[in-house]
Amino acid sequence: MVTVSLGQLGQDLRTMLPKDTLWTDIRIEPRLDVQALDITDATAVSSVVKTTYPDVIYHCAAYTNVNGAESNQAAVRAVNVNGTRVVAEAAQAVGATLIVLSTDYVFDGQSTRPYTESDEPHSLSVYGQTKLDGERAALASCDRTFVVRTAWLYGPSVTVAPVKNFPQTIQRLAIDRSELSVINDQIGSPTFTKDLAVAIVMLAQTDEYGIWHVTNSGQATWYDFACEVLRAEIEAGKVNVNPIPTSAYPTLAKRPQYSVLDTTKFSEAFGQLRPWKSALAEYLVGQSSNY
Repeated sequence: MVTVSLGQLGQDLRTMLPKDTLWTDIRIEPRLDVQALDITDATAVSSVVKTTYPDVIYHCAAYTNVNGAESNQAAVRAVNVNGTRVVAEAAQAVGATLIVLSTDYVFDGQSTRPYTESDEPHSLSVYGQTKLDGERAALASCDRTFVVRTAWLYGPSVTVAPVKNFPQTIQRLAIDRSELSVINDQIGSPTFTKDLAVAIVMLAQTDEYGIWHVTNSGQATWYDFACEVLRAEIEAGKVNVNPIPTSAYPTLAKRPQYSVLDTTKFSEAFGQLRPWKSALAEYLVGQSSNY
């Protein structure tokens, strides 16, 4: 069972999971073969889970508007905390393994080294705090929970509900502008949802429950990320990308300046995910072939 199967990660999971997977989405009306499900409704979730009796639940549903969360705290908490608890309790009731997707934003960015799974989280934003509270709710409610923290996700678009990711946004802006300004003092690890999907499916086949950090290897600033996306355009002289500090682009929610996750635990168990530039290169090639 996958919650929010129309998202970027859900689309990549679709290519990997069995045909009898139940695809759900937190939508008012069903789309395509997706069953609408309100994950904050304990009765509805319990009914679906007990009827389908999944072996694994990939819980990708989340309120992910980082800035919007600051002014919609009740709504974001309902989904990221209470909704996650509801799904975890349903998983526990049927003995299912639960994979909960979380974020690097649970950390405050003050570290001088990559964050390990044992480092104490401290979020700067409502979004990050609710994801952290959701992690804790899941771990407390289901014995077979994997919390997978990842970062800076990008993946395929969705035809019925286009997903805005960073590469797509940068490409769109570069169509109409010859100059772009991109933040150069926030550091993380861009992660391709195709690689993340492979990783979490591997995790689900084990019983090594707990917290895992999973990203593509290497680190970058948003400026580095943008330059790699637009490398061909930059080399052709079609666009110039300028580095700017976070202070030049204030937002409602504070972001961690350094949120690189230490993926040693995953790498030693399954092998290191490929460098972020290699993953991005495949994604960009795939765009031209309707990936």
